[in-house]
Amino acid sequence: MSVYLQATIEVRMTGMEPFCAAMKTIVEIMKEAGWTLRGAYLNQTGRLNTVVDIWELPDANALESGYRKLLEHPDFPEAGKLLEDTVVSETLVLLNAAPYFSAA
Repeated sequence: MSVYLQATIEVRMTGMEPFCAAMKTIVEIMKEAGWTLRGAYLNQTGRLNTVVDIWELPDANALESGYRKLLEHPDFPEAGKLLEDTVVSETLVLLNAAPYFSAA
């Protein structure tokens, strides 16, 4: 059964453009790991330069295996450096779909 991962990422005030460039690479790598990006959103209120990504994972074990694939991928070092330079903080939360929700 799928699980969802909410990633709330605070980006430096001048870092949104390089962050988005890095995430294009990260999204492709995570697709290879079986993850699907279901939504990517920028805050309009609250802390500016905050991103919320919603990922669908095949199961909870895919969290660890996905990060392992990410770190081992040859394209990660460059993207990882951009993330290191632009991300202030990241909070990850695993979620299950509510019984009243249908993705159809």
